[in-house]
Amino acid sequence: MASVARPWGHDLVGLGASVSAAVEASALSGVEASLRRLARHYIPARYPDAVPGGGPGEHYGPEDSQEAIAAAAAVLEAVDALWRRIVAASER
Repeated sequence: MASVARPWGHDLVGLGASVSAAVEASALSGVEASLRRLARHYIPARYPDAVPGGGPGEHYGPEDSQEAIAAAAAVLEAVDALWRRIVAASER
């Protein structure tokens, strides 16, 4: 099995890969794009001076917020489903 780098910080892509490697290969299948989409928002949202030419508010619009909310909802749903499977398996 390929080694997965240990997650650092808020690397959602790395965290998703680590979860899938630790639990099952398809644990978070279908949300990889959502993890990548959310990961792109981390630096500019946390560090307002990271965006040249103005703050994040000048570079983000309502469609960006809606896309991020949908991506977050997809990830939360996948993680919740995985957690329910883990709990059910441990109760057997």
